[in-house]
Amino acid sequence: METLSFILGIASVIAVAMVGVMFGMYRAIQNIKSEQVGHTEWLNDTNRIMNQQEDAINRRLDEIVREHYNHIDELHRSVDSRFDKFENKINQQLPNKKGY
Repeated sequence: METLSFILGIASVIAVAMVGVMFGMYRAIQNIKSEQVGHTEWLNDTNRIMNQQEDAINRRLDEIVREHYNHIDELHRSVDSRFDKFENKINQQLPNKKGY
């Protein structure tokens, strides 16, 4: 009977220890899950910010490209205008010949 009581005592101590270990593991898992949620939220926020910055950069690049094309078009118009003036000046100085 003493041996049975001793075995039951050891079994109850082991059971209590196992419950304690299980509770500790449960809390550790909950902490890890909450950290994971926090990291996921941080990652999503970072991704959103990066997308916003990428969109802003793309808009600015588009604006710069449009400005450059506008400057190029303006330059072409200016060169065309000057060339036309030059051509008119040359045509005025040439004598009118038939056949041209």
